Amino acid sequence: MDSLFYSLRTKLITSVGLVLILILASFSHRDMKTHERFFLEEARKKARDVTDTVMKSIEYPMLDGEMEYVQAILERVNALKDLRVISLCNSDGVIRYSGNPERIGKITSSKRALEALRTHTLTKGLEKRFGEKIYRYTVPILNEKACYKCHGSEKRILGALTMAFVWTPVEKKLNKHRNELIINFFISVILLIGLITALLHYMVIIPVRRLTTAAKAIAAGNLEKQIPASKSKDEIGELTSSFREMQTSLIKLTSDLKTSRDKLRRMYDFQKNLIENSIDAIVGTDEEENIVIFNEKAELMFGYSAEEVIGKMKMNELYPPGIAKKVERDLYQRKFGGIGKLANYETVVQNKKGEQIAVWLSAAVLYEESGQKIGTVAVFRDLTERKELERKILHSERLATIGRGVSYICHEIKNPLIIIGGFTLQVLRSIKDEKNKQKLQIVIDEIQRLNQFLMDIRDFTKIAKPHLSLCSINDIIKEVFSLIEPSLKDKEIRFIHSLDPHIPETLLDPRQIKQVLINILKNSIEAMPDKGELSVTTKLKDDNIEIIIKDTGKGIPPEDLEKIFDPFYTTKPKGSGLGLGISKEIIENHGGTLKLESELGKGTTCIIDLPIER
Repeated sequence: MDSLFYSLRTKLITSVGLVLILILASFSHRDMKTHERFFLEEARKKARDVTDTVMKSIEYPMLDGEMEYVQAILERVNALKDLRVISLCNSDGVIRYSGNPERIGKITSSKRALEALRTHTLTKGLEKRFGEKIYRYTVPILNEKACYKCHGSEKRILGALTMAFVWTPVEKKLNKHRNELIINFFISVILLIGLITALLHYMVIIPVRRLTTAAKAIAAGNLEKQIPASKSKDEIGELTSSFREMQTSLIKLTSDLKTSRDKLRRMYDFQKNLIENSIDAIVGTDEEENIVIFNEKAELMFGYSAEEVIGKMKMNELYPPGIAKKVERDLYQRKFGGIGKLANYETVVQNKKGEQIAVWLSAAVLYEESGQKIGTVAVFRDLTERKELERKILHSERLATIGRGVSYICHEIKNPLIIIGGFTLQVLRSIKDEKNKQKLQIVIDEIQRLNQFLMDIRDFTKIAKPHLSLCSINDIIKEVFSLIEPSLKDKEIRFIHSLDPHIPETLLDPRQIKQVLINILKNSIEAMPDKGELSVTTKLKDDNIEIIIKDTGKGIPPEDLEKIFDPFYTTKPKGSGLGLGISKEIIENHGGTLKLESELGKGTTCIIDLPIER
């Protein structure tokens, strides 16, 4: 049913039919109006002729004053067919003579008659009287010279002759004509639509159906489908010729496309082999960062199959929390290879098991000629072996450093052991004099220093991976403050803290972070022997938590600041030189950074950045 409604045949027949109906309806309406005017004019002429005859007939009896003849004439005229009213009224509208004697003496109620008496002009037109339509024709009778002997010489209206003809015969003629017109109209429409339908079917529909059948066959792949030739020189003939030309062009184009497709296939296979056999993991995305390329090396590196990733994952899901945004931010900075490019950028990715893998990343944003972004391509080179080698080298260096430290430790332990061996038992059991008490105090101090030194070495050589849990950095700082508060009071150091309450909980190892804060705060306290001010500030900076620890101590010289994180390097007489190195490594294990800024005589500022991870 829908196909019939939307068919070309239905649309053409409907359109032509509507046009024919409008044209014939217009002609019929004009014909109807013409006949209506004709019949109306015929009624007017009849009324005028009868009225003129009556006026001439009653003129002399009226002039001679023989009004009984006037009444008789009106009664005889009243017998005319289709004449409903004939009467003669005075200037006040009182009927003095009438074809119907019963109406004599009554005042006329005809609007046409009263209008003629008021305007002194001829009035005519249709009006409704006695429950039917009548055509009223009223002629005013003016006081002329012939009437002066009876009515004086004053110019005025004496009365009016009014006649009313029945309009029903005229309406019957009009109705009959209209009915005939309607019947002829519908017969003409049906015949014309039938004729036009036949012509359209033969001249348009059949050729179009042939072209449609051929077009469907061509669309289905049958390019050799024969399109019937048309001898017609009209638009259908031109359309058929165009279809035949299109078929020839399609056959040639298909042949060319097949050749191009084969070339593209070979090129595609070549590029696919390059990607698949690359020694690096290659990942490509579309403009919305959906992964669309994932080669075999990427499968090995990330632990996902291509089917698990392509069209189902986004690039940022291949990074640990917080890293993807940093990579994206650096991608649009010039210092890493240019805007929209990264070259040998060192970062980490995360495989399916949640393990982090160190990689060298080379990436680029891809654009169309118009400048519209169409995607990105990223090449990841696994640095696990390189990092392992670096770790082994570092470990070897550490062992060498520790070896040097052991020699130092032996040197440091040697004298305290002599003291401990010589004085501990006897001093602890029997000492009473002041001199031996001082010796005991020396022993106790040396033992404490050696214990602390050995603990620092242990911490430096055995820093464990952080055990992450969701916690609040502000709560950790408050806990550390409660531990160092006695030291602050002893040295009369003013403590100021400004902790941002909007910082969310993040993944940290609270024990290690507490150790870092205690190390840094102890250094700040020791740098202010004579009062001072110590402040701790936390705030959000992009996707990081920034912790700023500032003191008003003596500061660190520039030459010492460069080596401050080196193992065993210290500016304190009794320091081990390991605290800041341990702190820096802990922060870096959390994916953050730790740096010091200092100015002699003004103090030192420690800035810690920790990524927000959930």
